[in-house]
Amino acid sequence: MTLARISVDKAATLAKEGATLIDIRSAGEFSHRHISDSVNKQVNAVSPDSLPEGGVVIFVCQSGMRTRTNANKLAAAAKNCKEAYLLEGGIDAWQKQ
Repeated sequence: MTLARISVDKAATLAKEGATLIDIRSAGEFSHRHISDSVNKQVNAVSPDSLPEGGVVIFVCQSGMRTRTNANKLAAAAKNCKEAYLLEGGIDAWQKQ
C-alpha cells in the first residue's frame, strides 16, 4: 500500500465521516498542540493491531515531513485499514486553514 497525501479540506471531510486522525509525534508535542479529536500514537507504536481494521486513517505530524519520512512503516501498519493517508502540510497546514 502506498499512502497518498491529501489536503486539509479532504482530511476534514473524511474526519467528519468517521476517519481517525493519528498523530505520530511524541506525547509532549501532542500535549502542546494537536488537532482536536486526533489520537496520539507515536510512530514506533503504530502497528496493524493499533489501527482500526477496515477503517480510514489519516496520519498527521507537525509539518508533514515526519509522516513522509515514515510512510513505508505507516503503510505497513495500515495494511488492514480500508484507506490510509498522509496529511499534506501537517498540523501547520490544518491550523492555517
